[in-house]
Amino acid sequence: MGIFDDLMYPDNKNRAMRASELGNDCATITVQLIQDKQYIESLLKDTNQAIKDAYGNLAQSSVPIPVETLEIDGQWAIDIVSMLSPIVTIKYAMSGLQAASKAWLVSQGRLGEAAFADLVGLPRWFSVNKVIGGIAAAVAVEAIIDAVDGALNRDKLQDAIKHLNTPRTTLKQHALVNETVRGTLNTVTAAYNALASIPGITKEQLDILAHNLIETHRVDVTKITPQTAQVNLAELDRARGSWTNEG
Repeated sequence: MGIFDDLMYPDNKNRAMRASELGNDCATITVQLIQDKQYIESLLKDTNQAIKDAYGNLAQSSVPIPVETLEIDGQWAIDIVSMLSPIVTIKYAMSGLQAASKAWLVSQGRLGEAAFADLVGLPRWFSVNKVIGGIAAAVAVEAIIDAVDGALNRDKLQDAIKHLNTPRTTLKQHALVNETVRGTLNTVTAAYNALASIPGITKEQLDILAHNLIETHRVDVTKITPQTAQVNLAELDRARGSWTNEG
């Protein structure tokens, strides 16, 4: 690099740090999505059992509790009590689960990185497998800085920031949606476990509970927009003092 690059392009260091931050954020959220897939699977088993137990304890004749298998993205099939299927089939919820499924498949070597990159808008030079494996995103960012002068490095860093900012928002939105799904499943399990032991509880009361929980979940999930994710990420940036002049 030229001896005057630091003087002529003093923000290149800030740009490099910002690009690395955005890359690390994308990596961290991707790992969260992988964990979401595994956690939600476990929660669904508990939720299904709690509902079956609640209806099974009714004083009246046995009430059939149908369970259906839902395909998330052609690779992940989940079993859920039919009355609660809207929890995962609502559009936003399904998108979050699809992202979690694909991230998990990439981590298992069962899906190419390109499919996940295309889903969330990550640039092709950003190696998902490497960041999942623990290599700092800064390495991926440094790999694109091969220019010999500050002007070209500036352009490359600005391009990196531009192309990492949007997928960071998309990933965060998926993660927030999955967080809501997890919270709803925990609430459903706790509610049905509590009602199962109440003498005289009726099927109608249990049905009303399911309806109310699903409606609350629908409202909560649809509130999570890209703007919601951006606000959440802006708080992260403020907390760590990020340089955000260019994104």
